[in-house]
Amino acid sequence: MIIGPQLTDLLIVHWFACIFDLTIAFFLIYEPLRVWATPFCVSFHLMNSRLFRIGMFPWTCLAELPLFYHVDWPRKVIAKMRKCISGEKAVEIEKIETKSIENEDLNDNIDKIESDSDSDLSNLCGPCKSKERNRNKYKKQKKTVYLIFTYIAVQLFLPFSHFITKGYNGWTEGLYGYSWDMMVYAWDTVLISIKVVDNSNGKHLFLEPYAYAESDRWTKHPDMAYQYAQCINQRLIDDFHSKRNPLLNSSDFSIYFDIWTSMNGRFQQRFYNPYTDLVKANWNPFKQTDWVLPLLSDFTEMRPEMNRLEKSVLAWSNFTDLLFIADFSGFHMDHYIPKDLDNVTLTVLYGTIKHKSQNSSKISVVTKGKSIPIQKELFHKIEVVSKTPASYMFTYVNETMARLAQEPNSPGTVIENEPKPILPLWTELKARFRDFQRFLILIGNGLLYELYGVPMPRRLREISVDGT
Repeated sequence: MIIGPQLTDLLIVHWFACIFDLTIAFFLIYEPLRVWATPFCVSFHLMNSRLFRIGMFPWTCLAELPLFYHVDWPRKVIAKMRKCISGEKAVEIEKIETKSIENEDLNDNIDKIESDSDSDLSNLCGPCKSKERNRNKYKKQKKTVYLIFTYIAVQLFLPFSHFITKGYNGWTEGLYGYSWDMMVYAWDTVLISIKVVDNSNGKHLFLEPYAYAESDRWTKHPDMAYQYAQCINQRLIDDFHSKRNPLLNSSDFSIYFDIWTSMNGRFQQRFYNPYTDLVKANWNPFKQTDWVLPLLSDFTEMRPEMNRLEKSVLAWSNFTDLLFIADFSGFHMDHYIPKDLDNVTLTVLYGTIKHKSQNSSKISVVTKGKSIPIQKELFHKIEVVSKTPASYMFTYVNETMARLAQEPNSPGTVIENEPKPILPLWTELKARFRDFQRFLILIGNGLLYELYGVPMPRRLREISVDGT
């Protein structure tokens, strides 16, 4: 409220998080500041678990936080708890027990060292034994130092290893899990299309994107996309031979992925080449994947203009919105405008496009800075005809949102009036328990398929003809 949302995002979310990540380890290592740094560390990881979908990372960090403390911290905690319950007497007993345990551990270690060294040093004199012990100790320390530096060198090398594993590279470095950059990339995917072509008759089928995968990570990783295409092809072949699907007429298929996504607020654009058959495509972990389309970085400089246009369009009313799209020269896209969108306008921001609607034979050529109205409930073919990639935007009014806002008892109004808990931990725990159940079901289903050939659930095998 005082500094505004933009400065809050810049100073607190970005700068504070950056400074926190760079300094928290030193605060935890330095014992006088460790107790003060721990609450900040716990709060930071709990906040991350609520704000971001980053799996077990914050919980793993919380579980490893006690490693910064001395090894006897559980005994100290137990001693303080006993002091609160039983008084000073229990504390004195705990000190005696702790001291006796430490003495026993020390004696055990001494006995172990003596027993190990007596066999090797039994024939040596006193000074020789001491020198031999020091020499063995130095060798162990030297090996430990070599192992530590080897581990550090591997960790320093892995984030830059993408020049070797080129097949995993997309718009980002391929082996992303071995990199340092966390939460650097934000993705917004608006369309996932899987087209299956039966090569025996040329019939087109459209497959549910999540038919054989619960995650969409394959939409941004070429190695996963290749594996997913091979998996779909094999499942369709099995369905044809077992005659489970009457829509399939042969075992010869071509599979095409058309993924539209935006990285870090850029234009929506294609990730994979929609004209490449991924069943017959080549993929090599050490060669660049040629069917991954490059990121249109030339349009990155248009971000200030995009922000200006977004603020202007959103200021028209509470129900206006817009969509930025970029495409390559010679590529085309069939856009369907649903009936709940009104006052749809197409504006070209860069390049030249060709537009043709479903119910008209008229072809309109739209150049930079020009706009044309778009009729709803129709398909519109938009093709880039300029020699360079083109960018354009759709502006529209969402009639459904406007209608719901005008109704006094609309679902949106009820949701807004419902009290929301400040910290819905019970809801969080139930959601995680459901995710764990889902995980066990998937593991069991995979084991059954490997052992007995039991197919995937039938509810995931929905194939639609021509998009219906």
